[in-house]
Amino acid sequence: MFTVLVAASAAAVAQPASAKSLPARPAAAKRAPARTDDESDVVVPGAYIVAAPPPDTMRVTKPPLGAGPDEVARRIDSLQVEVTVGTEHLWSGVLRVNRLLGATYNQTLRQAPEPNCPPAARGTVASRDVSIAVSKWAGVNSNPNDYQVSVSFNRSIPSAVCRPGIRSLRIEEQVRLAPGEKADIPGDAGMMVHIERLTSESP
Repeated sequence: MFTVLVAASAAAVAQPASAKSLPARPAAAKRAPARTDDESDVVVPGAYIVAAPPPDTMRVTKPPLGAGPDEVARRIDSLQVEVTVGTEHLWSGVLRVNRLLGATYNQTLRQAPEPNCPPAARGTVASRDVSIAVSKWAGVNSNPNDYQVSVSFNRSIPSAVCRPGIRSLRIEEQVRLAPGEKADIPGDAGMMVHIERLTSESP
């Protein structure tokens, strides 16, 4: 046993000095584990995982309702309104409006027919309805001096006729009024709306 070990050592010493030893064989690279259904990512040797930056966000602020370049959101306008049909005066008064709320006026009359009607027409109803509505023209970017005017007048045919029936007149129109300005809006059968912008106040 001792002799064999000495011979092996002598053989190693007897190798020529010029002989170069071979480089060590690199270890085989390990295969990355296969992705399973429970894993969301596959780890690759030598790879870098870089987190994606969050998307850019933009905050959008809505303008206040009714705010325009020439007025505050709740500016209150006072309007003098008068409605006539020929020589008959239907109504006159002051209405206040803003972008959030318009103004309406309604007047209704219901009564029995004329006493000279025959008994068969005694159930006929004599009626008279007046409806007036004024509002600011809707929309944040609309002109703050625009107004929508709607007027209707409904009445039964003259009681002396002693039969049912309704006659109707109606006006719907948009007008633009600066402070102190007036406008006349004509309709059919002598109907007329007179409107004047008086003052404006901002609460």
